[in-house]
Amino acid sequence: MLNTMIPHNARVTVLDSAEKYIMATVFIFFAYRMIHGYFDSGSIVTLIYLADQLVVLTFILLRRPPKELSVRIDDWILGFSGTLLAILISPPSGAPLAPPIVVTGLLFTGFAFHVSAKFALRRSFGVVAANRGIKATGVYSIVRHPMYLGYCVSQIGVLLAGPTLANALIVASCWVLFIMRINAEERLLLRDEAYRVFAERTRYRIMPGIY
Repeated sequence: MLNTMIPHNARVTVLDSAEKYIMATVFIFFAYRMIHGYFDSGSIVTLIYLADQLVVLTFILLRRPPKELSVRIDDWILGFSGTLLAILISPPSGAPLAPPIVVTGLLFTGFAFHVSAKFALRRSFGVVAANRGIKATGVYSIVRHPMYLGYCVSQIGVLLAGPTLANALIVASCWVLFIMRINAEERLLLRDEAYRVFAERTRYRIMPGIY
């Protein structure tokens, strides 16, 4: 049976660097669309979401290589699909469904959750399923995957700012992929006794009382 985990060596470094390069390249395209959308609409939501995703990219670029990295093709497809879909969201357009203060509140709440999770991980954040160390404090004491919770809340804010059918489909797809990515990550992490103990203590994965 093919071993789908590579130990920390030169191959991990190459794959890790490839992941960073792909994300940086796609982000340039995303930033151009968002800035262009801001000049067209003047919506501050566009700039807030751009800053939100810039933080994601920054943590990816600064992170350290993992202890183990999955080489399963489905894990790579899941990791990149979920992350890249989020930056395919177009600038909000049309009539907003909520007041600006509600939209801004959702964006900053989502931002606070996923950034808090990233700071807890420090330089251990990535896109593809990997064991980068187990964290169980801070926002991780609320749900096992607070980063995905933050992304969901931010995306709700973007949709309420000016919904389009395309953005709604992208967000719905992102949420399905988030669940699939959580399953892929936990398949790997549950090999670690420390994570099994954490999972028993922190019942919910992404939404308290629901999932």
